[in-house]
Amino acid sequence: MTISPLSSLPTLLIQRAHNPRAELGYLNDDGTVRKSSTYAQLLADARCAALRLLSFGLKAEDVVIICLPDHESSIRLFWACCLAGIPVCPIPPLHPDVTRQRLFFEHLDVLLHKPTLITDEATSISVKGVAPQLRSITLAELDRAPINSDKQHAIYPNRFPKSDDIACLMLTSGSTGNCKAVALSHSNLLSSISGKIRHHGTTPDSRFLNWIAFDHVACVSEIHLQALFADASQYHISASAVIRNPRILLTLCSQLRVSYSFSPNFLLAQICRSVSESPFDEGSLDLSRLVAVISGGESVPTNIAISFANIIEHFGARRDVLRAGFGMTETGAGCIYDVRPIPRDTSSNAGKYLSLGKCCPGVTARVINTSDGSLCKPMQEGQLQVSGPTVFRKYYNDIQATNASFTSIGWFITGDIAIVDLDGNISLTAREKDCLNINGVKYPTLDIERDVDSAEIDGILKASIYVCPMRLPGAPSETYGVFYQHQIPVDGPLNNDELVRIVATNRAIKAASTISCGQTPHVVLPLPSPFFVKTALGKVSRSALSGAYLKGTCSSLEQQLSVAQSRSDNTEDGPSGDIEHAVFDVVSSVFNIPSSSLHRSLNLFDFGASSLDLMRLKQLLQERLSVSDLPTIGLLKHPELGPLCDYLSLLATSRSKGMSSSYDPLVCLHSEGSQPPLFLIHPGVGEILVFINLARVLNDDRPVYALRARGFDNDDKAFSSLDEMAESYTAAIKARYPQGPYYIAGYSFGGAVAFEVTKKLESEGRTVAWLGIMNLPPHIQFRMHELVWLEVMINLCVFLSLFPDGESGSMIAQVQGHFPELRSSDSEPSCATDVIKWVFDHSDQARLDALQLKLPDFERWIRVAYDISCTGRSYEPSGSVRGALTTIFCAIPLHSMGTREEFKADRLSKWADFCQGPYEMVDVDGEHYTMLSETHVSSFAEKLRGAIGRSQLPKDSAIPRPKLDFDAIPIIDFSLYSSDKGKYFQQMQYALEDVGFGILVNAPGFEDTFQKELFSLADQLFNKPQEWRDALGTSTSYSLRGYFRADTIQGHHKAFAEAYRFGLEMPSPPADAPFWLRLHEGPNQWPREDDLPRFRSMMETLFQQYRNLNITLNEHVCQLLNIPNKVLNDFFPSKAEFNSAIWHYFPVSPEILSEARDGFLQGMHEHRDPSTFLTCLIQSRAGLQAKNHAGTWVDVPMVPGGVVFNIGMQLMKLTGGKFCRDNAPREHA
Repeated sequence: MTISPLSSLPTLLIQRAHNPRAELGYLNDDGTVRKSSTYAQLLADARCAALRLLSFGLKAEDVVIICLPDHESSIRLFWACCLAGIPVCPIPPLHPDVTRQRLFFEHLDVLLHKPTLITDEATSISVKGVAPQLRSITLAELDRAPINSDKQHAIYPNRFPKSDDIACLMLTSGSTGNCKAVALSHSNLLSSISGKIRHHGTTPDSRFLNWIAFDHVACVSEIHLQALFADASQYHISASAVIRNPRILLTLCSQLRVSYSFSPNFLLAQICRSVSESPFDEGSLDLSRLVAVISGGESVPTNIAISFANIIEHFGARRDVLRAGFGMTETGAGCIYDVRPIPRDTSSNAGKYLSLGKCCPGVTARVINTSDGSLCKPMQEGQLQVSGPTVFRKYYNDIQATNASFTSIGWFITGDIAIVDLDGNISLTAREKDCLNINGVKYPTLDIERDVDSAEIDGILKASIYVCPMRLPGAPSETYGVFYQHQIPVDGPLNNDELVRIVATNRAIKAASTISCGQTPHVVLPLPSPFFVKTALGKVSRSALSGAYLKGTCSSLEQQLSVAQSRSDNTEDGPSGDIEHAVFDVVSSVFNIPSSSLHRSLNLFDFGASSLDLMRLKQLLQERLSVSDLPTIGLLKHPELGPLCDYLSLLATSRSKGMSSSYDPLVCLHSEGSQPPLFLIHPGVGEILVFINLARVLNDDRPVYALRARGFDNDDKAFSSLDEMAESYTAAIKARYPQGPYYIAGYSFGGAVAFEVTKKLESEGRTVAWLGIMNLPPHIQFRMHELVWLEVMINLCVFLSLFPDGESGSMIAQVQGHFPELRSSDSEPSCATDVIKWVFDHSDQARLDALQLKLPDFERWIRVAYDISCTGRSYEPSGSVRGALTTIFCAIPLHSMGTREEFKADRLSKWADFCQGPYEMVDVDGEHYTMLSETHVSSFAEKLRGAIGRSQLPKDSAIPRPKLDFDAIPIIDFSLYSSDKGKYFQQMQYALEDVGFGILVNAPGFEDTFQKELFSLADQLFNKPQEWRDALGTSTSYSLRGYFRADTIQGHHKAFAEAYRFGLEMPSPPADAPFWLRLHEGPNQWPREDDLPRFRSMMETLFQQYRNLNITLNEHVCQLLNIPNKVLNDFFPSKAEFNSAIWHYFPVSPEILSEARDGFLQGMHEHRDPSTFLTCLIQSRAGLQAKNHAGTWVDVPMVPGGVVFNIGMQLMKLTGGKFCRDNAPREHA
């Protein structure tokens, strides 16, 4: 077709609205047409919606996020925003975990500068519960709003967007952190879709079928916009309809005479399996009109491609219909496709995976050798980069991510490793970011390696574990191998004892890996040391390890270990005793494996055990063994049948007292360690699963116990009061560890219980060394009254996935509609059983069957959680903790509680009234509900270890020695740390303890030439015209960043100087943010690169050098104090931040000289640095002075290449005055 030039998406829609032939169809889940519309009707509907949007006060500079349940509503709102010039950001359905919802909307609120959400009624209710600060408009409210014709001037065509204006923001997956917003302009999207049309040859006679949700770029540009651009018909069906019944994709392609659709690899594999088991009837399909079925997101194995091509060819399609493609959100979906026919068999020189083919018009690709930046030759691996008008230009409001993603000349770095063959076709070979991609789920390899390492498995050499993604021949998805170095060298002959020990190590690694990611590794194998060759950066290539294994390089060793493994398995006896026979029978039933083939060394995850399998296994074992509430963690920690049987035997023995179990609140999460145990008290839900990851990563050489609430077992009643609960927990802790000292912490509600337990232990004369309270204020009655029975029940249902994501709000409304008494009910209603049955009847029945969830068990769980909240309704703290160090861990609170600083000042700080001993508040990452999540648990563990470490510091009551006075600033040779540590620390100790100032020489990264280049740039900055400097003035910056003059300041802060302030590039904080936060966060006012080349890059390099130096100096300070590094590290946020300023002091003039006092002319007033540990600076001349203990001002000399440092007030306070900061600096003009 002829493609006419267009400048914006609204222009495209108006042009296509004149075509009455193209159909815009929306399908029911059975494939029948629910609604048939036209592009003209879409334009009319979108215009009305655009005017209604403007009537709500929305403007072009705003961002609208949409979360709508169907394609029709999403498409209409997308175009309404386009016509109004408002960037639109589709978001996925809400995650069932409300904590994840809170984090997500908090992130979007900052990233998108307070966007407006448009959604359906049910979602709006849910969002208001987790993000009350977010403005939302329901679809019903929008449709009821009047159409304001006075706003016609503000929509297209009266308002004409520029081609580079942002049309939409598409969110990345966020698999490596918070999602980013890809800014796709009108020109990006028009280039993308016109390139696809040219590449695939779609025409107005084409028909498009989409089942991907609208929040995915594959729906927006791959199908919807491309069909519109082609002036072709398009049909949309829900994703759930296709996922439930993959075959319907081919059925609809036949019925609707579809030309173009989309199917990722996992769906291709499901279709092939389904057709193989139950073929379509002969002649039942007509696929002759198919032109392209695009497959992207994961490499397509050639054998699956051949099977799929055979199926569709049988019903009339060509073999070039299946087209593997490469695309990203950043490229507007697919931009590289292979249009060549699929081979008929794997012997025709076909690779293991389909090639990606060649680029569409609008995109250019290249493969780069990253070692020297040169273009790779054909068949040479390198980094895949793309460029062109289709490729996005920035991540919205994320300059750092944008800069990191592009080369200096504008090529986008995709993060993939690729090759180009002799014909110019591109194929992917690996990913730079090492993640496992198993059935579409990503698992960072570093996380699994960390978990294996923390298991402290016998035989593994330290830091030698490598988890390597791999794909086996014929496998539809990835798997992985674990390769490591054993303490026993494996490059020579191995005797039987050595083989036995290696087999035991392999088993333990296999279990730890499986627990970490839920997938069993394909292979665990020790390799000889030459396999672990490190690069110049100290990295080992995981792809090289997996490549060597797949080539069979290690087959001899693998075979030898396999024989030893079989020998070990065969020497083991079958089941003995009733419990082992019962376990073997249940495992045989769940996994459909003959009981005779099982033995004690087999691992549950060898059978592909999923979470559903474990739930079924748990339920059947409980029934068979008459064990109530078998802990799921017990199955996870004992995946091998032998240890599992031993564990169940002990469990059954401990619970078989008169055929009833005795309540014991203690659950051991980590049994080993030489230090006193840590006791963790459950939050308000009563369960202790939240502590499992914390116990796993704590690594503090101490056992970890969690205390679980009473009421879960059949014969147990929930506690009637918080005091009864504390009494029970105190007795259990004393029984387990009679002697003390005690280390106790509680999460949320558990913090109040921990406080009461600590008081009880101290009242008996026992020593409590440390009390930790996780983000709970002492006064909690108001919060406990907010919880209701219905909300507890619905939250548990969502947790168990009994209904789809994001439906909790609508489910609550439906339940209240059928049971009106619940609208005003607080406690458990008389109809509780009927309510739960109704919810179960409206839940996923297959999921219910798989879980085998019993109604009485579920009722009991709700009751426990609700009863716990009730015990807090009358709780009022009293008394105090006498001797323990009390640490209050401060996370971001619920939105209703204000900011973290307000929550600390108004609520958390009240704990000081209940602590006679030392007391501290420690900020932690994450929100109240996520501080122990997978994302933040490692950083929390670091801070917890630091707090426990501080509680163990000796109480030194000796009077500190007098400070030695000084008449010169000491110079410390940094290079001595490597050559003469004793001399280095002697110099450093004097500088820190007696002077508070020092000058470092030979500090890496601060060479004199580097400093001179910085000062040259600073000189250029301050020699610019005054108007130029004022244009960068702090008066225009909410965060006070940029240029200012200090000689205009009145009072003692006046200085004869000018300055330029900058810091870490961050979004502006909220308008109501406290002043200190404004100074720490915000965007910079950088000079234009043309005006001052390299200024910004050099200043950012300076920050990185400062940061590296400060990290090293903190470590040295810890060595001087003889404390672990973590003690100081805990005070630093995980996210780097900095503030800096360049000061330029004016030459002395007669006017300035007239203001001299006592021979001193003030450039910078006398001051102290209140909020830092160590402050570093470089200077181009002398002038800085420091006051000694006698009150005399001492000059700080100018040392070329030197770095001046001084102690901040925080470090002085933290060391109890050991490190000196009684002096103060000032600056001569």
